[in-house]
Amino acid sequence: YTNIGLVLPKSKEKSVSIDIGGGNTKGGYYAFGRFESFSLPFGSRTMPLSSRDSVLPASIKNELKMFNQTPGIQNMREVFFLGGIVWAMVNLIYPERANQDYVNFTYSDVVNFQKLTAGDYNTLLSYTSDRIEKIGDIEVSNKARKNFVETQNTFTAENLRKGACLVAGIRNEVNIPTVK
Repeated sequence: YTNIGLVLPKSKEKSVSIDIGGGNTKGGYYAFGRFESFSLPFGSRTMPLSSRDSVLPASIKNELKMFNQTPGIQNMREVFFLGGIVWAMVNLIYPERANQDYVNFTYSDVVNFQKLTAGDYNTLLSYTSDRIEKIGDIEVSNKARKNFVETQNTFTAENLRKGACLVAGIRNEVNIPTVK
């Protein structure tokens, strides 16, 4: 149902939706006239990652390889990432886009988010605060501040680090040649 409600109609036949939740990761795509779904038993809160890990464990990478082995997935052109950690990443990296329904982000943004969450938590907070202070539109600025507070109330520093690692790991393992 998430795919039906989230993915733009023009993108339905050429995209994958990946919902990274706190407890699990799920999603799907249309292939050969039917919807193919998947569910993985880890999320931004439940992923088994020690405080010293900066990459996904091999067992999780192996589960993610299913993306590349599922019929039809290699024909997809877009990935719609959603879920709490993606919401948090966008709030922290792009607060100036607080009023946008869809926010494009790059692999470099994911890498930056992972670096920021792996470092000092106060540095991450300062990074976002500085970006919010530069927003000229008062409505966007107010929404960005609200999102910033809600993000801090929803995710611990450890949840953010795990989630960032998971987003980066999924991006690395979803080896679709033409994906944007």
